[in-house]
Amino acid sequence: MNAFPKSSCCAKMKSTVASQYLTAMQLERLLRAFNSDLSKLDAAKAAAPRLVNPSHALGLAQLFNSSLSQQDFTRTIAAQR
Repeated sequence: MNAFPKSSCCAKMKSTVASQYLTAMQLERLLRAFNSDLSKLDAAKAAAPRLVNPSHALGLAQLFNSSLSQQDFTRTIAAQR
């Protein structure tokens, strides 16, 4: 994904996620495609409303380097319950 400009990559990801439901396993694969916590959070926030079972995704907070990002991710996913 790093071969595309950030805006192009994020726009494509958001449009794809907006039309698909995701499992926690698919969200994990999506988050691992990004290096920065900010990009991961953008992806998670776009995907959160489309998660099939959000409680299964709560453990993915460990994919974030920053504790603040982990907390933000957890709040985002918990709000989907």
